[in-house]
Amino acid sequence: MSNFLYLFRRDESEIPEMSADQLQAITQRWMDWVGELAKSGQLADRGTRLKKAGKVVRAEGLITD
Repeated sequence: MSNFLYLFRRDESEIPEMSADQLQAITQRWMDWVGELAKSGQLADRGTRLKKAGKVVRAEGLITD
């Protein structure tokens, strides 16, 4: 069986504009999806959250911190 790594990014500048209910709904959808992967035996490791520092590379060749 092949293993894959999923990396997800979120524009954290949007978070202050979201209500507590909106944030809860997003989190619940994420947890439901990961839970289904785990239940079906398709999740090897939940991993850990990446540090916020780092570089973003865009297709146009722009690199930002």
